Amino acid sequence: MPVFEVQTPDGRIFDVEAPDMNAAAQAAQEFASGGPAQPRSSTQDFLDGTGAFNDPVPMGAAPPQSAAPSIPQQLGRALQTNVQGVGRGLANLAGMPADLAGAAVDLGLAGAQKGVNMFRDEPVELPRLGQMPMGSQHLKDSASEIMRAIGIDPISREQMSPTERLHGDVLEFGTEAGAAGKLLSDVASRRFPQGQTAGVKPGALDGLLQPYIGRGSAPIATDIAAGMGSGAGYNYADENFPDSDAAKLIGMLAGGVGGAALSDLPGMVGGVAGKAAGFAPSDVPYGAGGATPTSRRVVQHTRNMLEEQATDSKAARDRVAERMAEAERLGEPMPTTGIASDDIGMIALERGSRTRNTVPFEEADQLLVDAAQERISGLRDPGADQSAVAREIQQRPEQLAADRDAAALPLLRQAEQSGAVVDPQPVVDVIDGMLKEAKRPPVVSALTDARRMLNAAGTDQLDTSVSGLYETRKAINDIIEGRSETPTGRYAKKELIEVRDALDTQIKAVAPEFGQYLDTYKAGSRPLDIFGDSRAVAKLAETDPRNVAKQVLSGAEYGTEGMLKEIHTSLKNNPEALRGWKAAVADVLVDKVTNTNTALTRTSDGPVSIAKLQQVWKQHEKDLAQIFAPDEMAAANRAHKLLEPLGNLSRKSIAGSPTAMNQQLVNAMEAGILAYTGNAIKTGMIMKRLRVAANLLPGVKDMTLEAQMGKFVERMWFDPELFVHVMDKPVREMERPQWNAKLNRLIAGTEFIRADPEEDDEIGAIMRGSGRRGLDEDMERAINGN
Repeated sequence: MPVFEVQTPDGRIFDVEAPDMNAAAQAAQEFASGGPAQPRSSTQDFLDGTGAFNDPVPMGAAPPQSAAPSIPQQLGRALQTNVQGVGRGLANLAGMPADLAGAAVDLGLAGAQKGVNMFRDEPVELPRLGQMPMGSQHLKDSASEIMRAIGIDPISREQMSPTERLHGDVLEFGTEAGAAGKLLSDVASRRFPQGQTAGVKPGALDGLLQPYIGRGSAPIATDIAAGMGSGAGYNYADENFPDSDAAKLIGMLAGGVGGAALSDLPGMVGGVAGKAAGFAPSDVPYGAGGATPTSRRVVQHTRNMLEEQATDSKAARDRVAERMAEAERLGEPMPTTGIASDDIGMIALERGSRTRNTVPFEEADQLLVDAAQERISGLRDPGADQSAVAREIQQRPEQLAADRDAAALPLLRQAEQSGAVVDPQPVVDVIDGMLKEAKRPPVVSALTDARRMLNAAGTDQLDTSVSGLYETRKAINDIIEGRSETPTGRYAKKELIEVRDALDTQIKAVAPEFGQYLDTYKAGSRPLDIFGDSRAVAKLAETDPRNVAKQVLSGAEYGTEGMLKEIHTSLKNNPEALRGWKAAVADVLVDKVTNTNTALTRTSDGPVSIAKLQQVWKQHEKDLAQIFAPDEMAAANRAHKLLEPLGNLSRKSIAGSPTAMNQQLVNAMEAGILAYTGNAIKTGMIMKRLRVAANLLPGVKDMTLEAQMGKFVERMWFDPELFVHVMDKPVREMERPQWNAKLNRLIAGTEFIRADPEEDDEIGAIMRGSGRRGLDEDMERAINGN
């Protein structure tokens, strides 16, 4: 019959011979109130710390009372229980990969079994892997065998006192957490040698490494404290709820948090105080929508979120402040803060808000469009006489020619009447020299005609009078300009100009008045050149000036700046015509940059098109500066500046939201319910009822930090001063976690799945794949309110 070691409530330990452990415990309990015991001899008893050398107590006999263990014996037993606790922790860590792999396979088999049974009348039960080779239990069993081989019997959990079990659990989980933390710390130091994540490609286990990056082994102490807390939580649940693995899981998680917090008590107190202070009202003024103040916590979290969202937070803040000051100075509307910042991150965040509630943003945008419309339409001049442009182009050349002739012809008359005798022989010598070398027939013909024209009319003698040679000069000019009977003379233009210049020299030598006439005539003809040479000016005499302005501003031709300069030169002496031309350009400009839907503006002009205005302004800003006065250019430029922020809405970016994490929580909840029910349709029904219930409870959504931040950001879009105020606050760096909560949850979760399916109804139901029909029905009745 086997011998069992039993400890009574008063701390005494006995060896009892009995068929099983329950019978041995009952016999020892009965003996606890009986007579004294006789000692027996046992080396193992000494190693076990019983403090006595007793003979086994037969079943039914009155066992003798055990003597109190000595201090060395107590120390020996304490040493063994503690060493066993440390060993269990190391075995848990070493066997964790195998345990997780086995659990994953068993869960897959459970799902497969459930799927197969949906199509069978008689359900089947697929086998499970159970305890894995090289898993934690396998390692623990191997260690026990080694202890027995060297003559030391392991002390089972049932043989330990409550205090010994508590010490063992604390050491077990503390050792596992400390060893895992050390391992992760070493991996983090190798993976992130610079102590930061920048420039390193993301990895699958980076979430577990985060607390150790740049901090070396400092978090390991907190990990050990968290593990010891998990052990204490596990022990409490095991002592009070031995049959509930869910209670043990909760105990481990709660104990881990408590242990980590107690490891840094001053920091914990400071953190609690800081969180309490965060709920106090901030220095942000009340919003227009109500009297609820904004807490410091919301303001600081929003500031940190904006710092991460913005591409360049300082530049964004400065750009908004600049636009705000300019709008206040000019009495203009202010664009919404996101697009006013010119920051792609802030624009993306605002676009997310615009998709949820478009109306207030459209109203703010319309204010900008209306202000730009007012400035662009203000360039029109309905009172200008645009027909004065054509009249000026038609009449100005005649006036200029008359003024020229009035100044020049008297000088010509004086030269002709002076009686001076001109010597044309040098001119003849020039022509004869050219004829000797000329070979082209048009050149020879033109020079021959010029030689003949030097003779007096009807004779072969050279003409020596000023008037006669002036007629010769005009005839040579006609040949040069192609106005003669032989238009081929223009091919001898170079030679004929040289002949004409030689003739002018000879006439001026004897009649200085002729030279004065030529200079005065040329100066008076110069203003007339533009009317004959400029295509744009010539067209103004034939058509509406708006047609010419439309051609200039079409963007289809190069050199429009020169065309506008020619037109301005031709009209500059007539203020009425110049005003008419400016009015024509303004009409074309307004029509070109506006759309046709006048219902949107309630005026004769449609709304200003941002794209059209930007295109025209980019191509013709310099041209327009020649036409409009500085104040008018400033108004047009402000229209362009007002609409610039709206162009940011076309920039490609992903719409952001400070409440995106809410959807992640909902997704996690849905996944958890699906794992619980195993039925997608039922999960969808549950989630729908939960959403309806949340919507029916007033203020539930508004209580979350994300919701409050979202409202604060929505207010900020329409209050640029508030944005600048918040961005002026320093970023309070969110402190990196001082302990590895993910590791703590991993250890607790692994211990949870190690539960023996045969000993726990809930875990066994999952691992065996059997349906939890009763629990499902209870949950559904609770949700339906029945």
